[in-house]
Amino acid sequence: MSGMKNLLLPALAWALVAPVSVARAEGAGHKLNDTGVTLCRAADGQDSADCAGSGQDGEFGRDVQHNRPRDGRAGFAYIKIGPTGAELPAQAAEWSCVKDKVSGLVWEVKTGDGQLRDQNSTYTNYGDGRAFDASTFAAAVNAQGLCGASDWRLPTYLELHGLANYAAAPPQRTIDSNWFPYTRAGWYWSSTGVAGGTTEAWGANFNRGDLAGGGSRGGRLAVRLVRGDSVPPRLVAKGPVVLDKQAGLTWRRCSEGQAWNGAGCDGTVAAYDWHQALAHAQAEAAATGEAWRLPNAKELASIIDASRDRPAIDVSAFPDTAQTRYWSSTPLAGRPLEAWLSEFGFGNVDSRERSTAQTLRLVRDTR
Repeated sequence: MSGMKNLLLPALAWALVAPVSVARAEGAGHKLNDTGVTLCRAADGQDSADCAGSGQDGEFGRDVQHNRPRDGRAGFAYIKIGPTGAELPAQAAEWSCVKDKVSGLVWEVKTGDGQLRDQNSTYTNYGDGRAFDASTFAAAVNAQGLCGASDWRLPTYLELHGLANYAAAPPQRTIDSNWFPYTRAGWYWSSTGVAGGTTEAWGANFNRGDLAGGGSRGGRLAVRLVRGDSVPPRLVAKGPVVLDKQAGLTWRRCSEGQAWNGAGCDGTVAAYDWHQALAHAQAEAAATGEAWRLPNAKELASIIDASRDRPAIDVSAFPDTAQTRYWSSTPLAGRPLEAWLSEFGFGNVDSRERSTAQTLRLVRDTR
């Protein structure tokens, strides 16, 4: 991304304590979209439709349980919206907006007509109404009443990340192009600022799927507007786990290799290559009788807290978090030797070769 810094730099003590509500990362209150990944990566790098027992992303989630291509690819669920705000049938040839039935958000659809919402238009991100700024663009779209609404805004970084389709590989865009045509390759601005500064913001890359902070607000990037209210935070810390009530997830508070001591995490954080990480999660599930697994790329990114860095996570919920990369269960499409991870020093989402040793935090679906 032009102007984006290169920041891509065992047993639990099940003591019961009173639940403690903790702050949630900005924009993370919505139900989480799945990744769109339905294939699994074998040790030789080949993709397979047989995901049973793999522990990988393609074995779990909405894209397996609700794979209905009539309203979006593999677990995504969209509704086309006309220029006045009316819902349209899926087969409609023209539409102006898309409602995401999972998150509840409504998204702007770009055009290829050279007019206000043309895919090739780029903007700065100062937010002060100057010429060629995203704020000026949003004001113009609101003045037009796109899809019958006048409350369009820049999305938060996690709202924007929710659109990513990790099954796509370049030159395909990492978004469902059947519902979001005219998507520009590369980075899109979010409204989320970088911790500790006012001159930089976060962006999402729809050419690959990365999420990163550090882009100068004076840089010109693409913009996709959104409307809809963010759902209030729903994270609750309870003893050795953190409950995400909105997403229906239960997280281990401690990184693997550490153990909860009633107030924090003792021990040394362990590191595993990707296939070792998947095997470790399966071993923990067998040993505890709980369905622990590696989180997918979006689940893992949902606990990034962009208002903090070093580490970029709420340490009251997740104490003693390592400022390192944590594996997800999501393989990188088009790169057979790589998989996705989140880096909790600054919070970026990027990829590394599966043979590298990285940190783990396990998750399970809440019973």
